[in-house]
Amino acid sequence: MNAVLAIYLAGVAIGLWRTDAPAPMRLLLAVLWPIGPLAFVIVVAILIAASPLAFLPKARKSAGDS
Repeated sequence: MNAVLAIYLAGVAIGLWRTDAPAPMRLLLAVLWPIGPLAFVIVVAILIAASPLAFLPKARKSAGDS
């Protein structure tokens, strides 16, 4: 957990130092920057969970269906 906190704090420091924006915007960016990687992990998890659906047999159309 200490490593994760260190990585987070390093990202906050870089965001505060290198971003060309007013101070409130830099602070907001530094606080919210982990949302991007978290969103990536959530999207990949959903895609992996949904991938078995691709291998389900397709429903066949009957003669009355158009």
